[in-house]
Amino acid sequence: MANWKGKIILNKFKFVKNGYVGHMIWRIRNIRGMTEKELGIKAGFNRFTAERKITLCEDKRKILKNKDMQKIAKALNVHPFVLRNELPSHDELSAIYMLFNLHERTCINFHKFNGDVYIKFNSTFISEFLKEWDVKFSQLNKKEISYEEYVKWIIGLPDRMPDYLLNAQSGNPLYY
Repeated sequence: MANWKGKIILNKFKFVKNGYVGHMIWRIRNIRGMTEKELGIKAGFNRFTAERKITLCEDKRKILKNKDMQKIAKALNVHPFVLRNELPSHDELSAIYMLFNLHERTCINFHKFNGDVYIKFNSTFISEFLKEWDVKFSQLNKKEISYEEYVKWIIGLPDRMPDYLLNAQSGNPLYY
């Protein structure tokens, strides 16, 4: 079974712990040309602890309160979902940011064909998964499988993933 350590954890106390968040704070801060202290102060943290607070977040050693993450996002002039790697359903902007991240990590390439742009995944696992998905979706449309069977197939993905992919996800975010 998958080890989901490193994924976003939002609990009743509204904390966010995720290596992706720390990486994105570091990355965007550097793009903006800010020091850790400058970012912390701009986010409204105490000037004596601002640098340390940002350092701990970037080094994945701090569980960040959701409200603090929102302050950091505002100071970096980005939407909070850019830091959290959240994809609200039917949110095209979120999907575009995910594609940016995938392209930057060379997980995807773009190809033009007859005036249209297509995405090519640089992953045998994803390519094989997409073929399997096409088959399952076709079976669903032809009523060869029930919707419940289709959903079980979808949520069973982690059980079908190779160990090396699961291990990579336990220590590193999927999208940097």
